[in-house]
Amino acid sequence: MTSLRIGMDGDALRAPLSGVGHYILNLARELDGLLPEASFIAYSRLPAAAVVLPSRRWQLRTEPVAAFRRLPSFVWLKTRCRSQCLRDRINVFWAGRSLHPRLGRAARMVCTVHDVNYLVAPETMQFQSLWSSRLFFRSDILTADAVLTNSSDRKSTRLNSSH
Repeated sequence: MTSLRIGMDGDALRAPLSGVGHYILNLARELDGLLPEASFIAYSRLPAAAVVLPSRRWQLRTEPVAAFRRLPSFVWLKTRCRSQCLRDRINVFWAGRSLHPRLGRAARMVCTVHDVNYLVAPETMQFQSLWSSRLFFRSDILTADAVLTNSSDRKSTRLNSSH
């Protein structure tokens, strides 16, 4: 029997860790303990020295082509990460920063949503993050098999067709 193969957005674990990075790392450590038979793969365009892995059980797939390491994170995720995930035949992809590589029926998608700043405070975001959210956030969340949030606010902005 083949073990569960879980892939994740390894760029979320970029050193030094941000607040989101710490959240993702701690959740990944919990998954590691809860799923002892699973295989975990973090995908990153960054070199190994720039990624903090949750444990020694986690494999890291880095971008082998130096020129592609310079791609914006969301472009790399949607293209190069996608092909690596398909090649590795993962069963589940965890998008710790909401956006995912769109693997279709090849794998289940789990997205973590930390905020909707692109809607409520776009001026606080870096250019690439803002535009990647504007282009992909809504559709990636709607195509996910599960969506996790780390907070709940009944007054929060709703994702509607006008955005």
